[in-house]
Amino acid sequence: MIINALKQISPRVAIMIINQLATLFSIPWLAAHLNIDIFGLLATSLILIQTGWIIIDWGGINYLSEIWKSKQSINLQNKLITNIIFSKLWLATIYIAFVTAFLSYDIVNLPWEFFLALIPAIIFGGIFPLWFYHVTKKPSELVLITFVMRLIFLISVVKFVNEDSDALLYLIIFSATITLITIYAIVRMIFKYNFRMNCCSHTSAFKHIRNSTSFFINSLTNNYIQSIWSISLTLTGSPFLIGIYNISEQGYRSGNAISNAISQVIRVNSIYYSLNKTFKFTLFFAMIYFFVACFFYNISDSLIKFLFSSDFYSVITIFKMMIVIWLVQSLVRLINYPILGKLIGVSKVHNLNPIFISLHGVSITFWLLSSNSLFNMVLLLLITSMLQLLIMIFLILKNYKELP
Repeated sequence: MIINALKQISPRVAIMIINQLATLFSIPWLAAHLNIDIFGLLATSLILIQTGWIIIDWGGINYLSEIWKSKQSINLQNKLITNIIFSKLWLATIYIAFVTAFLSYDIVNLPWEFFLALIPAIIFGGIFPLWFYHVTKKPSELVLITFVMRLIFLISVVKFVNEDSDALLYLIIFSATITLITIYAIVRMIFKYNFRMNCCSHTSAFKHIRNSTSFFINSLTNNYIQSIWSISLTLTGSPFLIGIYNISEQGYRSGNAISNAISQVIRVNSIYYSLNKTFKFTLFFAMIYFFVACFFYNISDSLIKFLFSSDFYSVITIFKMMIVIWLVQSLVRLINYPILGKLIGVSKVHNLNPIFISLHGVSITFWLLSSNSLFNMVLLLLITSMLQLLIMIFLILKNYKELP
C-alpha cells in the first residue's frame, strides 16, 4: 500500500509544490519592489483567489473519491463530470457576485481593476480538474504543464513587475498562466479520456452541490480553516497587516497543499485496507510532518531575514506560529477521513462539522470583539486547531477501545 500510494502522492505533491511555490517565490520579489500598501492589496487579491478556489471546489475531491467507484460506465462518468463542472461554474458565479457586493460597499479594500484581473484566476483555478486526475490516479500527466506555466509566471514577474504601476500586471500574468493550465487539463480529458459534455440541467448541478456540501464543510474545517480567518482579516485589517500575514500564509498554504494531497491519496488507497494497516501508514507521515515542522521552525529566522528587508522582520513570530498550526492541522487531516472515516464512518465524521465550525466561529468572534491584533488572531487559530485535534484523538481512543 505504501509504495502504491507514494507513486500517486509524488505527482500530486509535485503539482501542489509547483503551484504553491510559484506564488510563494513571487512574494519576496513583490515585497522588495512594491510599496507596502500596494503589496497589501496584492495580498488581499491572493486571499480572494485562493478562498474562491476552496469554495468552488466545494469538497469535490473528497466527494468524488467516495462516489467514483460507483460510476463504472463512461456514460455515467461523463454525466458526473458534467454535473461537477456546471456546479463549479455556478459556485464561481455566486462567489464573484458576493465579492462584487463586498467591493461595492467598501467592505473589502481592493481596486476594481485588480478585481477584474483576478476573475479568470478564480474561475479557471476553481474548475481545474485535478479531481478527475486524482480519482483516475493519473495526476502525473499534469506535472509538466504545471511546471512550464508556473515557471513562465515566475520569469514574467521578475522581468515585468518592478514597481507599483506593475502590480496589476502581476494579477494578469497569474490569471493567464492558471487559465492555460486548466484549458490543457480539460482538453486532455476530452482527447485522451473520451470525456464528452452531457446535457446538464441546473437542477442536476445544484443536486451535486447539495450532495457534496457535507464534504465541503468537512474540508473547510479540517483542510482550509485558515481561509475563514484570512477573510476575517481582509475585512478588518490594514494593507500592512494583510501583507505581513500573507507572507506567512503563503508558506502555510504550500505545506497545507502537500499534506492535504497526502491525506486524500491515503484515503483513496486505504478504503479497502484494515484499520491497523492504515494506522501504520498514518503514523509514518505524522513523523515526517513533525521533522519537517521542526526544520522550518528552526530556520525561519534566517529564512525571513534572507528573503525580506528589515521592514518585514515582524513576520518571523507569525511565521513560526503558522508552522505549528500547519503541523497540528496536518495531523487533523491525517486522522480525518483516513482514520475516523474508517473507524466511525464518513457520515459520523460529518456530524462533527457543526462542532468544529462553532469552535472556530466563537474564536473568530472573540478576536473581532476583543482585539484586531494579528498576533492574537494567529494565537487563537493555533489554540482552536489544537482543541480540534484533541477532540479527534479522544474520539479515536474512545471508538478504538469499543471495537470487538
